[in-house]
Amino acid sequence: MRLAQIRLAKGDTDEGIRELETLSVADPDKQQPDVALVMAHLRARRFTEALAAADVLIGKQPKSPVGYAIKGAVQAAKGDAKSARELFEKALTFDAAYVPALMSLGSLDVRARNYADAKRRFEQVLVKDPKSERALLALAQVLALEKAPDADIVAALQRAIAANPESVPARLSLVNFHASRKNWGSALTTAQQADAAIPGNPAVVEALANVQLAAGEKNQAIENYARQAKLQPSNPTPRMRLAAVYASSQNYDEAITSLKAAMTVAPTNTAIWSALAAVYVQAGRVDQGLAEARRLQKDLTTRAAGYALEAELFAAQKKFGDAVASYRAILARDPQPYAVLRLHALLEAAGKPEEATSVAQKWVKDHPKDGIVSGYLANLSLMKGDYKSAAAQYRGIVEKDPSNVGALNNLAWSLSELKDPQALATRPKAGKNVKSTGLPMDAALAAAVALINRQTRSDAPQPMSRRAALRMALRRR
Repeated sequence: MRLAQIRLAKGDTDEGIRELETLSVADPDKQQPDVALVMAHLRARRFTEALAAADVLIGKQPKSPVGYAIKGAVQAAKGDAKSARELFEKALTFDAAYVPALMSLGSLDVRARNYADAKRRFEQVLVKDPKSERALLALAQVLALEKAPDADIVAALQRAIAANPESVPARLSLVNFHASRKNWGSALTTAQQADAAIPGNPAVVEALANVQLAAGEKNQAIENYARQAKLQPSNPTPRMRLAAVYASSQNYDEAITSLKAAMTVAPTNTAIWSALAAVYVQAGRVDQGLAEARRLQKDLTTRAAGYALEAELFAAQKKFGDAVASYRAILARDPQPYAVLRLHALLEAAGKPEEATSVAQKWVKDHPKDGIVSGYLANLSLMKGDYKSAAAQYRGIVEKDPSNVGALNNLAWSLSELKDPQALATRPKAGKNVKSTGLPMDAALAAAVALINRQTRSDAPQPMSRRAALRMALRRR
């Protein structure tokens, strides 16, 4: 079992699955290999294989709720809520208090806006496990969806915290709720209490810094973003936020230092290059920025970042021709999708859409296995309302990866806008929400599958913005 887990963790899905299949046959009395096998197929979006593996588990232990619940999770991931619900209900016939099935049914009830039944399911979970973090937070979510009084929602979240004082999700949910109401005093108090209860947690420190910044406590926010950066030395985000705070105070030296540190951590992060270029321009130090860019270009390890910084400095000054030349230099030295995407955007900004399209299409032709640029182009077509091009592009993506739910959803949407009858045939594969670009399994269902896995382990105690288009394309990387 351990060898299979190692292979899967390393991304060797096929070998990991073969190991699990061998274990399933070798020890028919154990559930763990079969559950892990379903999970492996599900993560790879191989729904047919996942369902078959779940059927094997059911065949081995037909009176256990586990197989039915995990098969229900697969059906839910496919978008077949009716079959999923039937399977979860079947699981409960063998164990009326089986938590994964109750949580999953509650999630389906929430999707169907059947909030009364959802609350009933979650309360059933709490009868068995009064401290269930997921059930308590799910109840609070239902209250929010019902537009219950704020005091009731706060009370529900406080109940979750009282049951689990060291729960990061519970405490951050309360912080975020107060922040959503712009109740900065309560948000700040709650974040400080979370930091005291769970010291040194990066997510809590980040939330505290965010709230402090929103509340006007800029110096304290700087202090906590710096704390987060120390807690997460490989995460560029806190350094980028530090830079933004410094730049807003016209402390450009510290802003530049922070962004250089972020670039060291994530040298191919285009947002860092853009931010650094913006600070140099804002500070009136373009020449200094160009000098830094050319210094970086001399070092093999930072060469791409140097050309990118140079390009972004030109772009910030609307010198798109020079920016395009710099990104072409990057592509010649280090051909990567991010450079194609920025070159495409800059060519469009320069008023050369045909050349932009040509660059991207050549990349797709030369790199057929890369889905980032093709996904980006398809999403842009959808955003522009060019449904004919979007449909053709999504169809190409689906042909290469039939399990790409996001592409299937958007293909169905594009075809429906074209009044193409094929939309009806495409939509069921993607589920009812044809505009969804999220992962196929929501958080509650994912948590339920994870709980099944833990309980059976042997060691167990509408159209998008350009940024959204890029984000969705990168998700498939």
